[in-house]
This record gives sequence, structure tokens and C-alpha cells, in this order.
Amino acid sequence: MTPNGGRAALFLTGGALALPALLKPIQNPDLFWHLSAGRRLAETGNFVREDFLSWTLAGAPWSNFEWLPQLLYHALHSAGGFGALFLLKTALLAACLVPLWGILRLNSREAYAPALLPLFSFAILPHSDLRPDNFSILLFTLVLWRLEALRSRRAGPSPADIAGGAALFLLWGNLHPGFLFGLALIAAYGFGSARAGVPRGPWAALWCACAAAPLVNPNGWLLYGVAAGHQSQASELGRYISEWARPSFGEPSHRPALLAAAAAALLLARGFLKKRPAPPEHILCFVFFAAAGLLHSRHMLFVVPLLAGPLAALLPEASGRRSRAGQAAVVAALLVFALPPLDQLLDRKGALPYRSPSAAAYLKEKAPALAGLKMLNTWAWGGWLGYELGPSGYRVFADGRYLFHHFLPELVRPFTAEEWAEFLERRGFGLAVLPPGRFPPPPEAEWALLFWDMKLAVYARRRSLPPAGAGLPELKYLRPGGDGEALELARAGRVGRRELEKEAARLGAFQDPADPFSLAGPLNGWRSALEAVCASPGAACRP
Repeated sequence: MTPNGGRAALFLTGGALALPALLKPIQNPDLFWHLSAGRRLAETGNFVREDFLSWTLAGAPWSNFEWLPQLLYHALHSAGGFGALFLLKTALLAACLVPLWGILRLNSREAYAPALLPLFSFAILPHSDLRPDNFSILLFTLVLWRLEALRSRRAGPSPADIAGGAALFLLWGNLHPGFLFGLALIAAYGFGSARAGVPRGPWAALWCACAAAPLVNPNGWLLYGVAAGHQSQASELGRYISEWARPSFGEPSHRPALLAAAAAALLLARGFLKKRPAPPEHILCFVFFAAAGLLHSRHMLFVVPLLAGPLAALLPEASGRRSRAGQAAVVAALLVFALPPLDQLLDRKGALPYRSPSAAAYLKEKAPALAGLKMLNTWAWGGWLGYELGPSGYRVFADGRYLFHHFLPELVRPFTAEEWAEFLERRGFGLAVLPPGRFPPPPEAEWALLFWDMKLAVYARRRSLPPAGAGLPELKYLRPGGDGEALELARAGRVGRRELEKEAARLGAFQDPADPFSLAGPLNGWRSALEAVCASPGAACRP
């Protein structure tokens, strides 16, 4: 086999082993408020600058710094549905393998590709959902590739590099604030090159051009302010949002990155002991990005390309059976440590968990009576409710945007029955759309259950509803977890079969049979159970 043929085989082998971990189904609840913003921009032609999805902060200023992915998401979703969005996400992450391969070649470590390219994909598994971060990780690896090329030649950036860097960072600043990590990368490489005697002027010019270019965005300098605000709140957010918490070895999806970071630290120490230390830019990058990643798991996203790229130069020359055995051991270890999350990848029912077509059908039909009420919803469900029901006039309590971070303590804390009733009254809620079982149901004396499926239950405060007979009958017997109680009431003759069957028909009218989380199947089973109960000896069922 020719050298080029051998390299192609190495790259294809690494890519094939890396691909499965990039096929994570879309689960990100924030996707839907991104789609809402993209739809509004496409329909109005105006940048979104204020909140239009909630009743709590309606009209509040919103620095929507991810407008470009949102517009793309909307266009792709309109053309090809969620399948098109899945392909976009997978393509962006798979494209990262190309610059990583280029970095390995620059360091003459391409023989490690069958182990290091899968390491990359397994280690970014917690971040391989569909989100604007997908653009950041690709652009970060591209910048890293170019910086490695300059380092290997001990050259400073050319005027073309400076112009190209400014253009790339202008794009990046309108995609995602991860460009800040790109600036840290340039600073580290500029420092290392200066230590090696390369003139500092071109590096300073590159950094300044790349720092100024993102200011060309709809929010101007506020882009930096929002990013700084996120970082200042990061420790507090870590109490409520898992991606802002510290990575944990107890979380299986974090293990590949943590193990790789530990191995890289050992290799760095080995280099010092053998008096062959790594280049200063590699040491700086590892210290800075590893510290950032160990503070907040979402920042591990920017540690991983270093572990699978430049730090591979710390590995010994790869050749012979020993190298192949070592790589096989790395791949086997990745598979072992990633088995739980990979098991989740195979379960396609886990895709898009924050949707309920049945609840959407009910709420859209009842919008004339319900849309004007102050809705209570959970943090994760706010994005979908705003996207699906916003055009019908509904407004959410909160969603995953940074605007609502101050609501998190209220939304995630456990409530006693008295605290729950007080919270509902104090906020003036008239409508509650909640996952069954996650929160206690609103007090039955004041709230009516109108609809439910396995994902959501819809409650309304009775005093907020129109007069009786206006098409909003409540469910008195078929309640979440209470189907057995309804059967016992029928057996005892306390409720007539006709009344129960009418209630089942009202509940079933909006259930989508294509949705595995609807009640279409369970209701059929319940009707059969009702027949069996009333046919049993001693039953006192009445019509």
C-alpha cells in the first residue's frame, strides 16, 4: 500500500470508529426557542431584540447573539423537518475530524488516528446534541489547525492570515460566543511563538483583528457583555443546569474526556522528566482549557480537540504491533466507558423528548378560552410550548434563555403543598401545563384538569374559565395515575359507565395515535378493562 493509501486507510478507520458517537439523537429543549427566533426573523425580516415568547418578560431587551444558526435551523426545518437538522448537526461534528487529522499529520502522529479520532467523538458526546455550539467546535478546530501549521514552521501570521482570521471571527461572532475560546487559543500560540523568537507584531495584529470582528453583529459590544454575564453566573447556574456544573467521573458520558485529560497531564509531566517538555503554547492551552473544563462541563468541549490533536505530539512514534495493540486498547476502553451513553443513542425514542402533539392539538383548539391566561410551565418545556403555541396566542412563563436564569431557583425547588398553592396564587397563574408526576397537581378545589397524556397535563384555575358548557369540561375521574380508581368507582356503581365512557371519549379525541406517548393505546386498554370489571361477579356497575 502506498503511503498516501495507508494514510487514507488510517483516516477512514478513525472516522468509521468515531461516527457512532456523533449520531446522538436531538434532545436539546432549547432547539425550540431557537426555532421560534428563526421563524420570527424569517417572517418579519427584523432582528429579534426583545422577548416575544413569555408573559413574564414580554418586551424585555434580549441580546439574541445566536441569530444566524436560528435562521438556518428554521430554513432547514421548514424544508426537511427534524431529519434535516439531525444531518446538519452530524455533518458539523463529523467535519471536525478533518482538521484534527490535519493536526495529527503536522505532528507526524497520523498513525494514532484510529484511536484519537474516536476519542474526540466519545469525549464530546455530552455536547453532540443539536445546538449552536456545534459551529464553535468546528471553527475552534479549524483555528487550531492553522495555528499548529504556523507553529510547526515557526512563522508568524501573514496578512492573509490576519484578514482570513477577521472574516472567520466575524462569522463566528454571529453564530455563537465560543469565539472567546478562539481568542484564548490565539493568545496562547502568540505567546509561544514570541518565546521562540517570532516577531510579536503580526500575532498582536491577528488577535486584535479577531477580537474586533465579532463586534459586527446586531448586538454590537453587548455580545461581550452577555458572554461576561454568563461567566459571572456560571457557578450559580451549576446548581440548576447540568452543563454548567463540574464534570464528574460518576457521569459516564464525562469519563472519556476526563481520562484523556488525565493521560495528557501525565504525558506533559513525562516530557518534563525526560527534559523534552512540550512547546509552551501546548502547555498554556492545556492549563487554561483544562481549568475551564474542570470548572464547567460545557467547557470540556474546547479541551477535547487539544487532547486529540496537538497533545498527540507527546505520544511516542507509532509503529509496529505495539502501536496497534495500544490503539486497540484505547478504542476498547472508550467503548467500555461510553457503553451507557451509546445505549441511549440506540434508543431513537429518546429523540425530541420535549414534544407532545396530543397536548398541542388540545391547546390549539381551546386557544380562544385559554391562550390569554398566565401559563405556568417547567424550564425544559418552555421552548417547545413557545414555538408550538406562540402563534395561537399563548405566552410561556419561562424557557431556556438566559433572560430567565433568575427564575431557576423557583422552578426547580421542591414545594410543600402549602408553598405550591401560595406560589400559584402569588404569580397569578390561570393555566398550568406540567409533566404529570414531576410537580404536585394544583389544588383540586381551585383547579380543573382539562387534558393530559404521558408527557403533559393541562390544568386551569376554575375562576379563570368561561361559564360552564363553553367546551371546556374537566376530567373528574380519568386523571394521571388514577385510571384504577375510576374502575373501582364503576365496579361500586358510584359512577355510571356512560359518564366514564364520555370522559374517555373527550380525553381520547385529542390523542395522536402516531405519538408513542399519547393515551390512544392505554385508553383502549382501559375501556377493555372497564368491560371486564362490569362483567365480573358482584360488580354493581350502572349505565
